Amino acid sequence: MKKEKIKKFIYPNKLKLVFIPSPEETFTLLILVNVGSEYEDKKTNGISHFLEHLCFKGTEKRPSSKEISLEFDSLGAYVNAFTSYEYTGYFAKARKVHFKKILELLSDIYLQPIFPEKEIEKERGVILEELRTYHDLPSSYVKEIFLNLLYPNQPAGWSILGSEENIKKFKQKDFFSFRKKHYLPSKTVVALCGDFNFEEIKKEIGESFSSLFFKKPPLKKKVKTTFAFRKKVCFREIKQIHLNLGVPIFSIFNEKKYPLKVANAILSYGMSSRFWEKLREKLAAVYSFSSEVNLFSDHGYFLFRSSTNQEQLAKVILTVCQEWQKIKKEIVEKSELRKAKETLKSSLSFSLETTEDKAFFYGLNELILKETPTPKEIFQKIEKIKEEEIQKVAEETFNKEKINIALLGPIKKFPEKIEKEIKRIL
Repeated sequence: MKKEKIKKFIYPNKLKLVFIPSPEETFTLLILVNVGSEYEDKKTNGISHFLEHLCFKGTEKRPSSKEISLEFDSLGAYVNAFTSYEYTGYFAKARKVHFKKILELLSDIYLQPIFPEKEIEKERGVILEELRTYHDLPSSYVKEIFLNLLYPNQPAGWSILGSEENIKKFKQKDFFSFRKKHYLPSKTVVALCGDFNFEEIKKEIGESFSSLFFKKPPLKKKVKTTFAFRKKVCFREIKQIHLNLGVPIFSIFNEKKYPLKVANAILSYGMSSRFWEKLREKLAAVYSFSSEVNLFSDHGYFLFRSSTNQEQLAKVILTVCQEWQKIKKEIVEKSELRKAKETLKSSLSFSLETTEDKAFFYGLNELILKETPTPKEIFQKIEKIKEEEIQKVAEETFNKEKINIALLGPIKKFPEKIEKEIKRIL
């Protein structure tokens, strides 16, 4: 099939359609709604995720979860959903001959859930076990500790899953009320990636969502970001200490994200990266690590994650800080910059190999950014980045007054020597 451009359409009710032409035999249909845990308050924390589960438990047309599952399975489809901080998604992947049926099924789940009380009680138990499983995983739970440290007393610092107290008390009326407030066409993007005629699918999707009427969406409370050196330790009798070390940064709309992502590629992408060379090859102090640039509509954070033993903890933390300081103070060599740019571009290309990948990429960009930049356009921005831009954004980012550290493992107190050394290095 001839390569075509991404096509978009806004319906009269303000529902958005993003169509990504792709020649595969399969397609992915994704429905995204701009609501997640950051749209909740203390009493409703966890309701977005709980509601997402319940949408598969029965609709007006298909009163049971078994009916829904059987119909998807009979088409050989893969279907799933997810909840994040700022959005919730429902998607299905199938052979293109089943498009009309998948559209009818997925839109029914999105538009007509009935939240049966019996299913609420059953799913309440499932989600409580999901929460407990999450808390039993040190690498997952330490990030929750970190975010609570970074964003105290606000939704950005709370668990997407909510608290046990909230999960146990949600009633049917709470789900209907929350859904009515947030599941609006003006907050919804339908992303479709596949080999279809745009005009035909535009009409079919418009008809499927015609029951939605425009309503002005509620605003999300802005995340409050404060700068301070903060640390928290959670004792647990396990073999390793799990570490989250990070700093608050800007939002997804800030163009500084491009030089910062290149800086992160220099630090952590590949087996010749600075972190790999120091932490794995020289110190042999960690098995794995990740270094992330996480961006949202009104906030963001840079995060280093790993685990190590108590004897190596100081070396790991201080090595990370030393490399942050180095990229602040020393101009990156051209060869290292070139390698980082190529690695970053390849990483993006690898993440767009399937219809599912493409639907997520373009759909989420449209939902949050209100635009759909192409990989080529992003490559051009990456290519323009100069050594001085990397140094400048690193100087702004890696500041000792912004450091947040969360530790979980066989440790009861944050070592004072480490704190003093961090402040000395940065």
